[in-house]
Amino acid sequence: MIVFCLLMKKMYCNIDFTENEVVLVLDKAQLAFQDEGTLLEIDAPVSICGDIHGHTIGWPPLLQSATLNRNIRRIL
Repeated sequence: MIVFCLLMKKMYCNIDFTENEVVLVLDKAQLAFQDEGTLLEIDAPVSICGDIHGHTIGWPPLLQSATLNRNIRRIL
């Protein structure tokens, strides 16, 4: 939590992150996802469309893809 608070303070002060700080945050995020059981391991090739909140109306269904948010939906 201390690392998070320090990074948030830097974000609002427009201070650049060091490479080590970014790697530390990514490592902690990976551990958090693994502990929660929300990390999916799938085979390539994969197309991920993020931050669409399940709104798939109007997306052309030319390719099979999965949208990941609260639910997994498949577009055929």
